[in-house]
Amino acid sequence: MTRQERTKARALSACRMPPAMFDKRFAAAMAHIANTAPETVLTPAQKWALDNSVYRYRRQLVDADIEIPRQPPDEADYFAAAEARRKPAKQAKLF
Repeated sequence: MTRQERTKARALSACRMPPAMFDKRFAAAMAHIANTAPETVLTPAQKWALDNSVYRYRRQLVDADIEIPRQPPDEADYFAAAEARRKPAKQAKLF
């Protein structure tokens, strides 16, 4: 995790969320990773979910030392690089 991702995760864990939502469990898991294993590299899906949660709870994060986004994150920005790595290169035709 980068320093900014760790700060976002810790700030999200302090937000008030409904107890049965995925966001609360995700924020707790990300804060745990930030505190115990900061060298962990997040997947594109985790990065998107973290930034999406920051956007969703941005009004509670005004006092946090992070950049508050003005628009929700675009999934294509996070998953395009991962898709490019997954697709095999086109094979040349022999005949």
